[in-house]
Amino acid sequence: MPQPNHNQPPASMQATVSETVPHRVRRGAGYTLGPRRQFAVPSSAVWITAKQVCERYGGRSLMWLWRKLRDDANFPRATYFGRIQFFSVAELEGYERRCAASPPPPKHRRTPSRERAEA
Repeated sequence: MPQPNHNQPPASMQATVSETVPHRVRRGAGYTLGPRRQFAVPSSAVWITAKQVCERYGGRSLMWLWRKLRDDANFPRATYFGRIQFFSVAELEGYERRCAASPPPPKHRRTPSRERAEA
């Protein structure tokens, strides 16, 4: 008596499977490479993720956000829910209002190398 092959369906089902589906059909979305699709932040949002904060400030990188948190003491701090950083929309809007009301900081003027050598 032949041993049953457990890796394949029984012979009675093989005929029906091959008749109904002539080739393998991939179902579902599957895994796609590349950046994920960005979703618009709803106006009623209370919290937004770090990536959404970067998009809010002109498509900046996560490294920009990390440096902003390190260098700017007035920038709103993140709240962690598990491993994900979330920022309060109300705090970000308050930060933007404070920045718009205050004058811009003076730009650092580099002196040319000749002027430094003469001085």
